[in-house]
Amino acid sequence: MDALITSLDRMIAKKHSMKQATMQELLTGKRRLPGFSGEWAVRTFDEIFNYCSTATNSRSDLSESSGDTYYIHYGDIHTKYHGHLDFRRELPSKIPFELCKSATLLLNGDWVMADASEDFAGVCKSIEVLGLEADIHAVAGLHTFLLREKTPTFSAGFKGHLGNLNSLHQQLLRVATGLKVYGVSKKALKDLTLPVPSPKEQAAITTILSDMDADIATMEQKLDKTRQLKQGMMQELLTGRIRLV
Repeated sequence: MDALITSLDRMIAKKHSMKQATMQELLTGKRRLPGFSGEWAVRTFDEIFNYCSTATNSRSDLSESSGDTYYIHYGDIHTKYHGHLDFRRELPSKIPFELCKSATLLLNGDWVMADASEDFAGVCKSIEVLGLEADIHAVAGLHTFLLREKTPTFSAGFKGHLGNLNSLHQQLLRVATGLKVYGVSKKALKDLTLPVPSPKEQAAITTILSDMDADIATMEQKLDKTRQLKQGMMQELLTGRIRLV
């Protein structure tokens, strides 16, 4: 069983590496998918996005069970989510709407960025919101920026991958400030640039990268189950509930 766990770990690491390389090639246009050609547009944050209001509540105001509004905590952007938050698959903590009513309610396609990080790797880590139904209320929380497209620019899911673009991260590092905690201001974001392929090419890129994510997630689930099985067997053997013949 240890050999299987080690093998799965290695395969997952390899797939993460392959996905990272593929993502950087596709999101920069260095590698073009069949049927697509021509130069991409390059636009600034200021041209693409409006900034909407966010909530200011701390973790102590949140609950896993009570409340009528979902709340995206900046800490969860750093540790829990990976580019996308799809409300059809996972749900954030909750808060009573009365405590966050000044914040803008989220829409599908909104891009939520954490505005503070304890390390350079997490500067402006972001998630794209997906899968919101009309009867689901959600807000972005403390230490986040809520970016909403002024006019439709990106296809569904594309921004969730775009947030991992190395060239964007390098731009963010140049404008980040702080000593122990690093942050970026809205003013500093406005002149940063993003590549904008055609909507069809965006959708094609998103499909490939999302399929790779799904493959990795399946393997990670298998690894988790294998580890749980090993732990269960160890408990049975070490307590004598199962005796070797």
